[in-house]
Order: sequence, then structure tokens, then C-alpha cells
Amino acid sequence: MVIPQAMACGLPVVSINVVGAADLLQHAHNGLIVSPANSSALSDALERLIDDVYLRQTMGAYAQATVQQGQSWSDYVSRAVALYETILASG
Repeated sequence: MVIPQAMACGLPVVSINVVGAADLLQHAHNGLIVSPANSSALSDALERLIDDVYLRQTMGAYAQATVQQGQSWSDYVSRAVALYETILASG
């Protein structure tokens, strides 16, 4: 739930490519997605946002718009509950 919360606040998100992040983020549009276990890519993504005010503000605005367009908190809760149920059912 952290990713949509950050996006709702107008913040660009840097995340690894995992379920949830991949559902909300479009790389270089409303956030940045990096490969898991690639600390260099993570560092580069963070530096890119720190150094580029325009990119940071633009991605933040797109992130906020993404969350506001048809994505309610009940939608997120429903998806989170379904994910937890799937994980619990798989043992």
C-alpha cells in the first residue's frame, strides 16, 4: 500500500519490478522501475530524480493522476486482500 500512498501524495516512485508496482507504475512516466538486486540501477534512478526537478515534478503529477483515475482505496484494499488470500492458500 506504500506505493499508491506515495503516488497519491504526488511523489514519483522508484521500485523494483514486483507485482503491485508493475500494476501501477509505467516506467519513466509516473515512476521508475529497476531490476531486483541491482543496487547500481537503484542508485542511478534515485540520482536521476534528485538531479532533475522537472522530471521529479512531472512524474509526481502523473503518479497522482494515475491513482485518482478510477483507483479508490477500496480497490486497493480489495486487491491486497485477494493477494493475501492467494498467498495464504498456497501455503
